[in-house]
Amino acid sequence: MKTAAIYLRVSTNEQDEMNQEPPCLEVCALRGWTPRIYREVESGTKRRPVWDQVLEDARTARVQAVVVFSINRIGRRRIQISRDLRALARYGCAIVSYCDKFLDVDGSPEMAPTRDLLIQWWGWFAEREREEIVKRTKNALDVIRENIRRDGVHVSAKGRPIVRLGKPSHPERWKARALALHAAGETNSAAIWRQIKAEGAPAKISRRAVRHWIVDATAPKEDDDPDPVSRLTGADRRAEA
Repeated sequence: MKTAAIYLRVSTNEQDEMNQEPPCLEVCALRGWTPRIYREVESGTKRRPVWDQVLEDARTARVQAVVVFSINRIGRRRIQISRDLRALARYGCAIVSYCDKFLDVDGSPEMAPTRDLLIQWWGWFAEREREEIVKRTKNALDVIRENIRRDGVHVSAKGRPIVRLGKPSHPERWKARALALHAAGETNSAAIWRQIKAEGAPAKISRRAVRHWIVDATAPKEDDDPDPVSRLTGADRRAEA
């Protein structure tokens, strides 16, 4: 029985590869292949260590097939896509894309004579799509910059005011969110920590950090508070202990 590498890639942490997984597992189930899932969060134009591992496992025959949802999960550059697909074929590895049937020479042998040509064409298409994404992003940023320069603020489609470009660092972003929850009436720092975690706060932000943010933000202006722990709730004090 063949072991198939299912390669699932998204470009950012805000995206989810779960829509890619069921169709790829279906491909493996229909062919009786044992799936081995490889997940990666990285742009298709950058170096991707997980994809490199897929190629290495194919070269050493640890996997005998590679399954992707679409060829653009393999990459966005024509030369890189063509090179990697040719390498997989050289290793004797079956290649299946759920969306792009022409890659599947085993399942569609009639496509074999034209597969290389189609790979070149699809790689070109992926490059053009990437260029269009970059262009749209640049145009959107130019609009935001102009609105901030002219009006001092840009209001997003969701109604969020933007007064400067660039994301705040993770700690500052989530500190602001934690303090906003506290200001809205939530006094339990553990509950605030759970809430920002549910909203996507990174693992490096601990519950202790959230407690300290709240203690610092609610400290009196004068240095007359000898016991900042007294400002914590009962649940916080138990957690601190």
